[in-house]
Amino acid sequence: MFTVSDVELAGTVAHADGIAHVEAALVRTDRSPVYWNGVNWQQRSGLFVVPVAEPGAAQTDFSTEMVLPRGTYQLTTWGRRVGGAGDAMFDRVVFEVDPEGEMSDAERSVLDAQSSPDPNPFVRNGEGVEFPKVRIASPVHGALVSGEITMKLTAEYERPIERIAWSIADLESDRYFDVEANTWSREPALREVEWPADGIVETSISSALLGEGRYRIDVQAFGDDGVERKRFNDITVGVAPS
Repeated sequence: MFTVSDVELAGTVAHADGIAHVEAALVRTDRSPVYWNGVNWQQRSGLFVVPVAEPGAAQTDFSTEMVLPRGTYQLTTWGRRVGGAGDAMFDRVVFEVDPEGEMSDAERSVLDAQSSPDPNPFVRNGEGVEFPKVRIASPVHGALVSGEITMKLTAEYERPIERIAWSIADLESDRYFDVEANTWSREPALREVEWPADGIVETSISSALLGEGRYRIDVQAFGDDGVERKRFNDITVGVAPS
């Protein structure tokens, strides 16, 4: 159960073995996704630790204060039990921040840092620097998939695209699928390929390797000048229809 405001993210977590701490992932979703790492915003997904009121207790509150500008956010938390391994309590909430009145200078600076206006076919930041535009044509965001999962990736840029990279993250635990080794890892495992002449990358993976659950496909496109751009689609792997 969460209570959310523009300054505090709070909740309650419980486990019979006792709660050591809470790990959280906060992503802003109404613009090009950016992630909070506990210190600042970044383009890559990351986790940060939220302190609990009574470490080791079977049930305890947790909270952290933040300054968030207007926008839509997704907060995911894992209650880590004493001993560290397994039995993590998982919860997720999507919320909007819409404070009354004018934004403060601090809020506006955070908003500007996150902003990525998206003119076609390229994206510019506040300093006018252009980024590649990357698209995950398949599977679409929110798709329920089974069997063979086909990924179709495209990108555009004012300069040549040099390469594209993608990764698959488990949204219900802190792990990543290594598509080279066909196994799970605790570290992000990027699969990189050179950009093909036709401008389309297609690849596939069996849903049986992932298992049922919710996953995030992260894709990054890199221009030949080193400038990169990232997009993601979330999917759910379900049981194939009989």
